[in-house]
Amino acid sequence: MSEDYSAWVGRTEEAHDVLEPSRSRALQAALGQGARVGAGDPLPWLHHWLYFWDVRPPAELGVDGHPARGGFLPPVSLPRRMWAGGRLEFLAPLAAGDVVHRVSTILAVEAKSGRSGDLVFVTVRHELSGAAGLAVREEQDIVYRDPPAPGAPSPQGPVAETEAAFEDQIDPDPVLLFRYSALTMNGHRIHYDRPYATGEEGYPALVVQGPMQATLLADLAARHLGRPLAKFSFRGVSPAFDGTPLKVRARRTEDGLSLWTEQNGRVAMSATAALANTVAAWRIERPEWVPPPARTTSVSPRMMRTLPSGTCRRSEITWAKLVSWPCPAGCVPMITSTCAGPERSSGCTLMRACSRGAPIEDST
Repeated sequence: MSEDYSAWVGRTEEAHDVLEPSRSRALQAALGQGARVGAGDPLPWLHHWLYFWDVRPPAELGVDGHPARGGFLPPVSLPRRMWAGGRLEFLAPLAAGDVVHRVSTILAVEAKSGRSGDLVFVTVRHELSGAAGLAVREEQDIVYRDPPAPGAPSPQGPVAETEAAFEDQIDPDPVLLFRYSALTMNGHRIHYDRPYATGEEGYPALVVQGPMQATLLADLAARHLGRPLAKFSFRGVSPAFDGTPLKVRARRTEDGLSLWTEQNGRVAMSATAALANTVAAWRIERPEWVPPPARTTSVSPRMMRTLPSGTCRRSEITWAKLVSWPCPAGCVPMITSTCAGPERSSGCTLMRACSRGAPIEDST
């Protein structure tokens, strides 16, 4: 390839988002999981991918449903774009309801030629910081490639291992694929538009999202081993499709687990998980002050609405100070303010409140 994308290496962008618990709960429901995350609970593994949406108007979308080329990522001309794999390091917990700051940096852009044609690999690092500081350091590998030759079969992964210590199975039907795409604001049409997936990109069926497979693998690891993850890496090996059961499997290794998804006895995604040494290191210890997101606006106490019993919601606040007073149902006590500073000053109105139930009292 003749294109030079070196100018994109080192580019950065920053974003803030609130880890609204309802979005994580929606994914848990879509996957048929019984647990339901609430405000202040640790965010389930890899659920941070549900946030930081890149929402574009129709005029700024490509024919494949992705955002049009250019902007933060280089304008690679190859037509097919996929998330090939990634590596994550978990340094501190993220909690549902937290305001999170993300810094993204393009680390490398590399062009290659393979048996299937030209390829361009883009490596992006994301660093997410929450109330406990830097929480997740992640590298994502994005690959751009030529379309397949007409009539070419989809690649098959290697034969999967027959023995596994842990195993789940899901049915990746069109409804599940649509719901995951909606929750991640992933407009790539191969996941929900069957005529496009089969007619334009040459797949035999709808394609199961790689990030959803990785989320299932990380959940399997943490759920069966009972300890937080320290590191997790994954790589797409071959596409998985709707209409065929997807097995989610793992076996023990010296450092943690070797994991994979499979369909029809063939590996679709492989992964490894290393575990944290202690559970105590992952207690959520919040600093006294939670810094505000960029360009935040002050919020009046009248926005503290009464919520039904058992409903969790982190208020839209400029900052919060954790305090102690009786609070029902294990909620997260906090003080909200109409001013943007971490100090009580003239003109500030404070309200003591719960993340569950009605406001407790006002104070000035």
